[in-house]
Amino acid sequence: MSVPARFTIRWWHWPLLAVGLLVSLVVAALLGMRTFGRSEFDTVISRLQAEGKPVALADFIARAPVVDPNAQETWDRWSKAAPDFPDYQKSERDDWDRWVSGHGPFPDTMAAKVEAHALGFQTGLTALRQHDLVISTYGWIAADLPPSKQLKPFLDVVRLPNLLGTRAMSEWLRHRAVLADDPRDYLEDSERFHHALTRQPGTLIDAMNAIACASIRD
Repeated sequence: MSVPARFTIRWWHWPLLAVGLLVSLVVAALLGMRTFGRSEFDTVISRLQAEGKPVALADFIARAPVVDPNAQETWDRWSKAAPDFPDYQKSERDDWDRWVSGHGPFPDTMAAKVEAHALGFQTGLTALRQHDLVISTYGWIAADLPPSKQLKPFLDVVRLPNLLGTRAMSEWLRHRAVLADDPRDYLEDSERFHHALTRQPGTLIDAMNAIACASIRD
């Protein structure tokens, strides 16, 4: 009858044991952090839901106001092809500023440019005057993310307001109001535009765009 060999601890067993314990501690710590983080996440989500805030893409889309799709499409197409305004030189801007402040002659060159761009802004103005536009992500999100596309690969297709187009409209309305004998129509257009920009911002970019255009208006 053979006698089983006696197990003998070798020196290299200790480093292996230490490494095993270290790995076990790291895994346990990571699992604990994940569990704690998930619990905190669920707590925050529950609180936001109780406050009526969107916590999922479907909730976000559900907050979108009812819009006229045709009017929104018209504005989107126009804004992406909007005239480049103001396209003045520094000297022309200086002449404009001096005239506005009452220290210079009428800026003929700048006035001519404002008038020359009038036709280019007409489509945008018509849409603004005839419809209650939503110039933010919310204006197009329902059309861009139908139920079949509310997945991550499609999120990049959601349209945002065209920054250059909105800036151009703000600048043109400001210049046109200053030059007009009766600025009330253009001031009302400016207020309509401000309302469309601030009616329901959906993203940080929407809010930044609205603030920038409000500064131009003011």
